[in-house]
Amino acid sequence: MLAKNDHRSVCLQNQPRPNVRFRDYVVNNVVAELLDIEFPSTYKQAYASPLWSKWRSAVKEKLESLRRQKTWRQTQAAKGIICCWVYALKRDQHGRIKGCKARLVIHGFKQEVGVNFHDTYAPVVRFESVRTAIFYAMKHDWDILPYDVKTGFWYGDLEEIIYMEQPAGIDGASSKMVCRLLKSLHRLRQAPRIWNDTLKSLLLLIGFAHLDSDTGMYML
Repeated sequence: MLAKNDHRSVCLQNQPRPNVRFRDYVVNNVVAELLDIEFPSTYKQAYASPLWSKWRSAVKEKLESLRRQKTWRQTQAAKGIICCWVYALKRDQHGRIKGCKARLVIHGFKQEVGVNFHDTYAPVVRFESVRTAIFYAMKHDWDILPYDVKTGFWYGDLEEIIYMEQPAGIDGASSKMVCRLLKSLHRLRQAPRIWNDTLKSLLLLIGFAHLDSDTGMYML
């Protein structure tokens, strides 16, 4: 976000950045090797881990956040798409380990086009636009303010009917029940598009307009 004292601003959506997932994967594995920590790849492995109490707390925290966001409702259905927990270390701004974290992801590669997903396109701002905006901000002595929307995918309403198996860790889970997704979730094929549509609607509502030359950039 680029801001000036007169409240004019520019919003940069989906700025090009390094592959965060790959970076975290490399860093986590290096740290795990140095500290002799074994990252679980399944909930069962997490349960057998010496760090189980921390992994369990991370899972409970994430499930509570998903519940508050009303990401799904439990219902009966024949079968749901598989989901799993991805575990990682939580670090502070200096890179020091301060805990464990867990992310719930769905196996989006099992979705069927035309059945439970259709359009997947989401714009990515051009790097030329980013450089131009930064140059313009420097020229006019604007402040450059970074923002991050945590769990952004959860804010978008899901249009398609998608059933997901119940995540491991839910108290009192029944084998006869599945989750009918109401919100988008990580690794759904349409998740980036839904997040883009959600953010776009909000920005337009508060007075922003996207550039004709780059639909990933907004100005106020």
